[in-house]
Amino acid sequence: MPEIYPIHKFRTLRWVRLAAALLCGLALSSAFAPLEWWWMAWLAFVPLLALPTPKSRWERLGVGLLFGYSHFATALHWLNTVGFGAGWLLAVYCAFYPAAWYYLYSTVLWALKPRESLSEEQTEEELATAHRIDAGLLHLPRYRVAVGVVALAAASWTALEWVRSWLFTGFPWDQLGISQVGTLFCLPAFHFGVYAVSFTILFTIGLLILAVSFPLRGHRRYVAPLLFLLWVVVWAQLFLPIVSKAPRRPPPHLQGTTLRILAIQGDVPECREWNEQIFDMAWNRYADLTREGFRACTENPPDLILWPEGALPAPITYAPFAMRLKKLLQELHTPILLGALDIRPQPGQPSEEAPVFNTAFLLDENSPILASPYADRGEYYDKIHRVPFGEYVPFGKYFPWLVDAIGMGRDLTPGQNYKLFEVKGVKIGVNICFEDVFPEISRRFVEDGANFLITITNDCWYLKSAGARQHLNHAVFRTLENHCTLLRSGNNSDTCLIDDGWIYDSITGPDGSAFGPGWHLYEFHDTQFNNLHKSAGNGFAYLCAIATLLMLVWLQWKSLRHHAKMAQVMKTAHEKK
Repeated sequence: MPEIYPIHKFRTLRWVRLAAALLCGLALSSAFAPLEWWWMAWLAFVPLLALPTPKSRWERLGVGLLFGYSHFATALHWLNTVGFGAGWLLAVYCAFYPAAWYYLYSTVLWALKPRESLSEEQTEEELATAHRIDAGLLHLPRYRVAVGVVALAAASWTALEWVRSWLFTGFPWDQLGISQVGTLFCLPAFHFGVYAVSFTILFTIGLLILAVSFPLRGHRRYVAPLLFLLWVVVWAQLFLPIVSKAPRRPPPHLQGTTLRILAIQGDVPECREWNEQIFDMAWNRYADLTREGFRACTENPPDLILWPEGALPAPITYAPFAMRLKKLLQELHTPILLGALDIRPQPGQPSEEAPVFNTAFLLDENSPILASPYADRGEYYDKIHRVPFGEYVPFGKYFPWLVDAIGMGRDLTPGQNYKLFEVKGVKIGVNICFEDVFPEISRRFVEDGANFLITITNDCWYLKSAGARQHLNHAVFRTLENHCTLLRSGNNSDTCLIDDGWIYDSITGPDGSAFGPGWHLYEFHDTQFNNLHKSAGNGFAYLCAIATLLMLVWLQWKSLRHHAKMAQVMKTAHEKK
C-alpha cells in the first residue's frame, strides 16, 4: 500500500505508541469526576484506533497496560484516602481489561493484513519473519472490513466491561458510558443499558475516523461518510424522541401516589473505632437535623424519614441507639428508613461469634428490634453485594495477614433476598452503597415490583474526594435503565433526587458544595413506564460478549491455518533439498 499519509512515518517508533497510550489514559480519566470533561472520552480513543498497531505481542500488551493503568490509577486516585495505596493497587487489576481490549484489537488488524507470499524458495528465517507490513485501521483497503473491525473493537470493549462487572465478585466502576452523564449521549442506556453507551462512543469514533480517512485515500470517497451519516440518523431517531419526554423536574401534575420523604445528610466523620462520645455526637447531629426538618414541614409533613447508611457508628443492637431511636419515633410518629450494622446473636451465643449484616431497616415506634437484639427484625433488607476489602477480605480465611493489613474488621455476612419496603402503598427497593453500581440489582428490584428506588450510602470514607461524585453518576444510569425515580441519601454528600437521568434538589453545605450537613423534603410521584432494558437487562452486553467470543474463535482458526500452511511449505522445501 502506498505511503500516502504522514502517520505512516511513525510506524516503527515505539515511543510514539507508548506516549499515546499514556496520554490517552489520562485523557480518559478527565472524562470522569472531578473534571467531568465528557468529550474527552471520545478524543481519548482516536490515537489508539488510528495509529498502526505493534507487531510484537509483548508491545501490544505493554501499550494496553500503560493505557489502562494511567487511566485507572488517576480515575481511582480518590480510593487512596482509605490507605495502603488502595487506588493504585486496584488500578493494576483494572488495567488488564483495557490491555486485553487493545491486544485483541491489534491482533485482529494483523490477522486481516495480507500475508507475504510463501514460496518453497524462501528460507526458514524468511518464512518466520514474513508479514512485516504495517497493520492499522487506516491501512484496511475495504470499508466493509474496516466497519466490521470498528464494530468488533466496540463490542470487545463492552464485553470486557461486562466481565469486569462480575469477575471476582465484580467492580463495574467508571464504565466508559458513565462519562456521558448529563449529555444526550447517555440516552442509549434508556433501552439497552450503560453498556450500549460505551459501545456507541467507540463505534461512533471509529466510523468518524473512517469517514475522514477513506475519502483522503481515494477509496469509494462517499461510502464511509454516508455510512457515518446513516449511523447518526438512526441513533437520533431511536433516542432523541426520549428527550422531549424526559422531564427537567418531576412534574407535580402527574397522577399517582405522592410520597414525601425527609432526607437527612448529617456529614458525620467516619471512624473505624467508635466510642460513646463519638456516638453521642453523631446522634445529636442526626436527631437535631431531623427535628429541624420536621418542624419546617408542618404544613406538608413527611411520610418517611430517611437516614443514610452508617448514619451512626453503632450497630442497631447497641442499647442506647435502640432506646433513643424509639423515643424519637414516638415523638415524630413517622417511620424512619436507615442503614446500620446488625449483629444477630443466637441466645447464649457470644456477640463476637454472631454474624454481622449491613442492613436497611424500616422502623416505627413499635418495631420489635428496638426492644431486644434477639427480637424479630421486622421490615429489613440485608446488603447482598459486599464491598471487597471493605466489608469482607477475599481469601481472608487462607491469608489472615491480609485481613490484618487491609481488613476493616470481621467480614460481614451477605444477604440472600431482594426485600421491598412499602410506604403508603409505594414499594421501595433499597440499594446499600456499592450496590447501585450494578445494573442487575436495581433492575431486580424493579422486576419485583418496586415503584421507587433509594440508595443509602456512606462515602465519607473518601473525604471530599471525587469518589462521591463518581458514585452518584452511576445512580443516574440506574434511573435511565429502569425509567424510574431514585432518591440518593448520602452521609456526607450528594443527597438528591434523580429522575430519568436528571438530578434535582441536591443538599449543599454552607460553602455551596455537595458536602456538609442539611435536610430536604422530597416528593415522589408514582409514575413508571416500560422500556426494553426492563425486559432484556444486560442483553446488549451479552450480544457483545458473543461477538467477542466468535472473534476469538476466528483468530484461533486463522492462526492455525497460517501455521499449517507454513509447516507445509517448509516440509516441501526440506523434501526438495
